[in-house]
Amino acid sequence: MDQGNMELTAVRSMLNRDERTVWVKLLLGAPQDGIKPVWFAIAIIGPCPEKWDLCRWEYEQCTFVTVEMNTSDLAAHLDNGVCDLEFGTDRARFNFTESSIQWMRHASREQYGNVELAWPSVTYNLCFEDQPRSLPGGYLCSMDAPSFPSFATAFFTFFYDKHVSTGQGYQPTLGQFSLVVAEEEWRIARVVVGAASLDVWIEGSRIADTRLELNSAQDRETLVVHGPDHYTFSLPNGLSQDAWIWLKGERGYLDYRYLTGWGGRHSAGVEFAGPDDPVADLSALAAQGESTWLEYKRELPADSKESKRRVFKTVVAFANGEGGTLLFGIDGDDDTGTIVGLTGDASVLQRKVNDLIRALVTPGPPCTVTAHDVDGKCVVRVDIEANQGVIYALTLDPNRPEYYVRRNGSTYFARSEELTALVKPISAPHPFGASVF
Repeated sequence: MDQGNMELTAVRSMLNRDERTVWVKLLLGAPQDGIKPVWFAIAIIGPCPEKWDLCRWEYEQCTFVTVEMNTSDLAAHLDNGVCDLEFGTDRARFNFTESSIQWMRHASREQYGNVELAWPSVTYNLCFEDQPRSLPGGYLCSMDAPSFPSFATAFFTFFYDKHVSTGQGYQPTLGQFSLVVAEEEWRIARVVVGAASLDVWIEGSRIADTRLELNSAQDRETLVVHGPDHYTFSLPNGLSQDAWIWLKGERGYLDYRYLTGWGGRHSAGVEFAGPDDPVADLSALAAQGESTWLEYKRELPADSKESKRRVFKTVVAFANGEGGTLLFGIDGDDDTGTIVGLTGDASVLQRKVNDLIRALVTPGPPCTVTAHDVDGKCVVRVDIEANQGVIYALTLDPNRPEYYVRRNGSTYFARSEELTALVKPISAPHPFGASVF
């Protein structure tokens, strides 16, 4: 991804040249002389975000509010750092620091934290001077707004549509304003991988004379893009590992998709043609060897804490990182695996694995557990989704949670800075995606 720094004046100039609507969510603090400081904000310039709804949740400790404005109004609020704005019955102050602004570009459909945008985008991260000395405490309860057992639960629900459990380490980082600007001039709209071909659909108003490039270990081909259309690459030998599609122009990359990777991972929005064949998929995963996103277990854990720890710490590490796949009934290592199968009824084994995950990992991670028959041998597959700003723990002892992360294909105890990075809204992975509004 591209990233860098720029001054506030350059951001204001960019906004004054834009004529689109800005969709904003804000967290306001308690009023000071009738004006509420902005503690946290997310703004998106471009198409109306999913689940967008004008609303206002007011509590004694703070106020959550959504607003619409045009880009010139937003540019005015950035002027001189301190501005007041009427939000119905609220007056809010934007008080920014003088530090340079960090920016970062992202591809369309890129999973980066809590957001997936339909178009490529640039995010500008600014910092507020007005920050609470401590997070609001106690229940948030109001006659005219939803009630929550904690400030953190309200925060993640409002900004990310994620109702988090209390007491699980969810702590928002305030004092930040993230402005996401969608680039609606170009995008890779759809990608379909077939057995012997790759089809790519390009959309946008400024894509004439751009290039569409397929680049992988064995395939390197470039097509000239003349306009919005459907383009096809021939794959006589199928798609090789580490394949990427690039839409590029004079400024560099405009959009991209990565198509394959270890553990069968690929960008969101990439489709694979042909019938679903989970048995063939499992055979391929077993043959490729363990990796950062894939681990084998010969059997289910025994009924002891140490045996369960050896198995389910990997689930925690996947959930705290980029996700991954755990296969039970496979014997192997980094080079290759052998399908040995599990003993017992497939449906019973599937339920047992699912129950163990729900009992031992807190909060329950977003995952899918399936059981398959491969040549008469039962294999249970667990697919864990990538982290979305939540900390997961192994709770063999509910009073002593254990935190793990994945590094270079192995599972380790998490360092404090690694846990902190998981819940910081502006640190990688990026905080914006499909669930922002």
